[in-house]
Amino acid sequence: MLESMNNLTTLSVLLSPRVVLIAAVAAAVLLLSACSGEGEPVEPTPPPPPTALPPSPVPTPQPATPVPVPEPTAAPASAPQESPGGVRVSVLEGSVARYSVTEQLARLSSPIDAVGETGDVQGAIVFDADGNVDPDQSVITVAVGGLTSDEDRRDRYVRNNTLSTSEFPSAELVVTGVEGLDWPFPDSGETTFRLSGDMTIREVTGPVTWDVEAQSTSGAVTGQARTVITFDQFDLSKPSLAFIVSVEDEIRLELDIIATIEPASPQ
Repeated sequence: MLESMNNLTTLSVLLSPRVVLIAAVAAAVLLLSACSGEGEPVEPTPPPPPTALPPSPVPTPQPATPVPVPEPTAAPASAPQESPGGVRVSVLEGSVARYSVTEQLARLSSPIDAVGETGDVQGAIVFDADGNVDPDQSVITVAVGGLTSDEDRRDRYVRNNTLSTSEFPSAELVVTGVEGLDWPFPDSGETTFRLSGDMTIREVTGPVTWDVEAQSTSGAVTGQARTVITFDQFDLSKPSLAFIVSVEDEIRLELDIIATIEPASPQ
């Protein structure tokens, strides 16, 4: 055993210088390899200079084209405006004539208004091209025999005595003029004016002026005309009955008119 250990020691001593030499050689080889791998630094290649774009061609200015100026054209002469023609206002079914008289009745402590009315109204008012009324064609007729109130006894007295409807069945208004009516006749909107004419009740004719409020629209007109007359003015007898104590002299007349507006036929 001891001999074996001695042999190993001897062998290691003999081999140590060789090992050192091999290590030195290996280190030198490694050092040379590292030096040869670094080399010189590579300079970056500069980018090529930008290629200059060819200059854009400058357009050659063109001479301005003159704008033609139109010659002034003379405005055509306007045609003369035609004046409006005549107008006919025709009373339609649905119109109403009405009277109102203040009475004192025996059974009441205060006066009341006795009101009678009829829907039997006919006629027309005709205007010429200048807005003047044509009396020959402007007549409104009320069939007074149909006047009815809230009291039959009064109605019979009015028909048989006051108006004598069996002999004079109608009252008539001949329209002779207007005042305050715009012309041409308004075809829309509200208007007020005064209507004058000659009214005949029984055999008596007298002048009467009516205050009119009218509404025109789309070829039609509606409105109301009002006036006041007296029993004495037309020689009329007041109702005289047992239940009527007194009757005032004024008679208030009203016409509720529904009518059409149309061109008047030339005469």
